[in-house]
Amino acid sequence: MKYYTYKFNMLFLNIFSIVLFIIVFGFTSFWAGNVILEAFDYTFLLLIGFWLVFHEVLHGIGFISLGQVPLKNIVFGIELEKGIMYAMCKKEISKLNIIIALLFPLLFIGIVTYILGLIFNNELIILLSVFNIASAAGDIAMTLAIMQMPKDIKYLDLDNTTGFTIISQSDLREKKYWGLELDTMGDYKDLETSKDFQKLRISKISKVILAIYIVLIVLLGIKKFI
Repeated sequence: MKYYTYKFNMLFLNIFSIVLFIIVFGFTSFWAGNVILEAFDYTFLLLIGFWLVFHEVLHGIGFISLGQVPLKNIVFGIELEKGIMYAMCKKEISKLNIIIALLFPLLFIGIVTYILGLIFNNELIILLSVFNIASAAGDIAMTLAIMQMPKDIKYLDLDNTTGFTIISQSDLREKKYWGLELDTMGDYKDLETSKDFQKLRISKISKVILAIYIVLIVLLGIKKFI
């Protein structure tokens, strides 16, 4: 039994995220016209932060409900300097469980809400959904990679916020996956797992950015309602 730790190619994924946004936003503008631009207002700025946080909460719900992972084994975090928010699973789960957990946010507050926004002509919901779809670039890359792996693999998050670990009996050394790079590998018995991990991690830079965001929202709110 071997473990394989993969890291994200962040440049690739950031470009992929931008391309996703351009494609979906472009399609929406073609379908619904430039009216979507009107959704860039105070309400959008207020909700986008909650929307992206909810994206990670849905990952956590996917881990807990489908992978039968105790809440104590789920870690949430924000590292905006790396362009990421994350939900990490500190317990081994199956291939099917991780795929479904990865797709939870993309499906429910990406694709479903996007379709509902188009049906009911709600520009705000459409725009929030577009941003969520674009932010799921890493989830999509992980899903495509894991779908190509053997059925008996196990998934596990260690302390690497821009990577994940796969446990498998198969030799994955020569396998290449879109947007991912093999970082380390070794015998499963030598794998050091996390034990004393924080349930919520927010980097120092993220705290500064979040403080600026909150101040901006407050100031814009005062200007809007007074």
